[in-house]
Amino acid sequence: MEAIFPFKPLDRFRNYNKDKDLYFQIAELAVKSAKLFYKTRLITDTEGKEIFEERGIHFDTVEILDSIDNYTGNNIAFPKLYAMQTRKYPYIMLDFDSILHKPVPITKGTVYGHPEFDFTKALPGVDIMKYLYTTYIKDYYEKIEGKSSTVDSSLEWFEFPSMSLFHTDVPNLVSDCIFTLIKDYGVDTLEITSPQLIEQFLLFNLFNSSNFRIIPLQETPGDDIKDENTYYTHLNSAVREKYRYVLPYLDFQIKSKYDEYMLKRLI
Repeated sequence: MEAIFPFKPLDRFRNYNKDKDLYFQIAELAVKSAKLFYKTRLITDTEGKEIFEERGIHFDTVEILDSIDNYTGNNIAFPKLYAMQTRKYPYIMLDFDSILHKPVPITKGTVYGHPEFDFTKALPGVDIMKYLYTTYIKDYYEKIEGKSSTVDSSLEWFEFPSMSLFHTDVPNLVSDCIFTLIKDYGVDTLEITSPQLIEQFLLFNLFNSSNFRIIPLQETPGDDIKDENTYYTHLNSAVREKYRYVLPYLDFQIKSKYDEYMLKRLI
């Protein structure tokens, strides 16, 4: 099984990640942690390949995908969608801020990283409701509703996953769902839709309307890095305030394990 890292340097990458050194420090940890358990594959465009080569971050395979190379939009969901659409074998997909601690058992089937929010387990506060409205609900009712009876009829408004990690043993079904989304809504509509709504809600619900279901791998973004139930740490905003001690710990742990792993390969 491969760990795939889709990437295209869109405006969000150029503008949001002002501290590129921190971005690539975390990205290097993500790739090295994945290498401990899987073959790694960067799926990107020509510029993306050059960016990681210049930073000295190495993958087992670098694939320049035509659909990503030719993509001229600015929605971060599309590099992921295009990468997943071409996969024919089970894979784990990781964001560059997702640090693996152990492999995902194949018996878990198709999983997402952790719930962004789950209405079945807690009532939302005002901040969560505002986030859900601006990120999911507003775009759905203004741009999406009524354009696909297939997807509309499958929606469940109580579970919102984080796809910072995505693992599947049925890649063909995922690919079919992506094909349906693009066919039913069109690239132009999806382009101006929030990426979270596309991959963490529409794709999630469409997949769940089949005989399979995407389940959470863990309940939190993995801020408790020593918990035995933590498969990975997603270094998102929920963990960022803990960077001052989480990052040095992860840096030491991952690089030590990686150096040991590389030494064994040389023996």
